[in-house]
Amino acid sequence: MKKLILFGLLGLGLISCEQVIDLDLPETPSQIIINGRVTDTVPVQVQVLASADYNNGSVPGISGAKVLLYENGIRVDSLLESDTLPGYYYGTFTGFVGGNYHIDVEVFDGNPLIAAGNWVSKRELLKRCPPIDSFYSEFRPEDILQDEGYYVAAHFKEPQGRGDYYRIRAWRNDSLQNMPQDLTFFEDEFSDGLNFGTPPVPALTIDGPRPVGTTYKLELGSITEAGFDYLAILQQQTVQVGSIFDPPPASIIGNIHVKGDQSDVALGFFSATKLQFAEAVIVE
Repeated sequence: MKKLILFGLLGLGLISCEQVIDLDLPETPSQIIINGRVTDTVPVQVQVLASADYNNGSVPGISGAKVLLYENGIRVDSLLESDTLPGYYYGTFTGFVGGNYHIDVEVFDGNPLIAAGNWVSKRELLKRCPPIDSFYSEFRPEDILQDEGYYVAAHFKEPQGRGDYYRIRAWRNDSLQNMPQDLTFFEDEFSDGLNFGTPPVPALTIDGPRPVGTTYKLELGSITEAGFDYLAILQQQTVQVGSIFDPPPASIIGNIHVKGDQSDVALGFFSATKLQFAEAVIVE
């Protein structure tokens, strides 16, 4: 038996009441969740998890899976499971720009979390990513668009030729900014060949305002159009607050499916990405 608290508003919102209604919510079978990436610098990593019951509050890892990485259709790595993190698998392989990559994940009979099965990802092209020319802090006065304070921003030149997609991740004081509102990704449809940080194109603001002494690590990575579309739907579904103006929920379908049946999809996404890094500290 699960409880759902419903809040009703009376008298034009001036009086509120609370009613507890007991609902029998059907138990749903666990679904497999597969997330991972191969990069040109950080060796391949894959998470194999099982969706949890609503009241569970955690996402358990699936142990004992076989996880293989393929480059251009040829197996190049067999990942090993972490000794301390069930469901987290690590390899030694790094990719190269222009390579096509996919994974093959097999869960065997007798697994306590999920039925046996074999899943594969669609091929992902590891695309180019420009270097970060500079990453720095600066003081900005208050204006109509921002508060006064210290900000961090990046300069880089977007290469000529449309069809590039990027994702940015940032660590503030060694903590990855990983909330839904922190998802930062963009395409070059309107910025192809531009130099971010050279007028009239502004620098790419990463965060702020923050106090002096705040440290940052920045990761700029290439993604594919499929990865861009996946992140867009993921952000839309996780950030929306459920008002009447929000779009209806969409299926968050990644690029992983049962082997031999592309209509039977898993949750999650496997990506190939070239990475660029930079670090900065806010100073006066």
